[in-house]
Amino acid sequence: MGKLNFKKRRWIVREIKKGELFVTTIAKVQKVSRQYCYELLDKHEHFGDDALRDKQAGRPKKLIPEEIKDLVTMTYQERPMGAVMMEKYIEKRHDIHIPHNQIHDVLLKLGYSKPDPKKRRQRKYCRYERKHSNSLWHVDWKWLEDEQCWIIAYIDDHSRFITGWGKFKEATGENALIVLCVAIMRYGTPRAILTDRGTQFYCSEKKGKKQGITEFQKELMGIGIKHIVGRVQHPQTNGKIERWFGTYIKESYRFSSTERFVEDYNYYRPHMSLNYNAPAEVYFTDFMKMLTLKQ
Repeated sequence: MGKLNFKKRRWIVREIKKGELFVTTIAKVQKVSRQYCYELLDKHEHFGDDALRDKQAGRPKKLIPEEIKDLVTMTYQERPMGAVMMEKYIEKRHDIHIPHNQIHDVLLKLGYSKPDPKKRRQRKYCRYERKHSNSLWHVDWKWLEDEQCWIIAYIDDHSRFITGWGKFKEATGENALIVLCVAIMRYGTPRAILTDRGTQFYCSEKKGKKQGITEFQKELMGIGIKHIVGRVQHPQTNGKIERWFGTYIKESYRFSSTERFVEDYNYYRPHMSLNYNAPAEVYFTDFMKMLTLKQ
């Protein structure tokens, strides 16, 4: 017996009510039993056409309490984030567990999130991370169209802690070194620094011959920092700092200054990759462990 759609079920009920055909004939036409036809008629008399429609697969969705909606709304306005991260953030801060599916439904209704009809499988990629703080820093420049200036930032690979940043009219190696020196005075010297092949950091090669060495590279050699250069046309290598730039452009408007944004990012913003801890928690905990081991 094949499964009937809404139109065929409605036809069965309509023909029974007409009384022009025997129920046996109606059942044979649709290849169902007479009992099934009478069941459809009984459901239709009690619940109307809704009883003839296809049932949605899965459990029926529960109504979301207003206090849950208010908490999700307040949390998003305070700190915009996705449903999965918000689930852990609310549980950690308010000791209340709200499934991320419910949070996502609330964000959709409020217009804070948009459904993605073209959702695709996540591409396979190799995720790497240093085991200790100050083992590797990422650095790069980003042009800020709204502010008409360049911003540079150094981010610790292990903890995502921003060790140094600055804004300048020109993206030069000299300015990159100024920010680096301040960062080193505050947080110590990293073992290595990862950059792209920008002219501020690296002298490109022509016909297999290297075109000298930059001031940035000279300074790193003098301090004893290893310089790691990313692959050609492969921005994913420096993806952590690129991700930070994206976060800054998206959320910095909520803060009175870049200093406030960096402080919030370092000390209060939870990260999924850090087990929902803030970068400073991971950075300084690991830093103190390293000092203890040295002693």
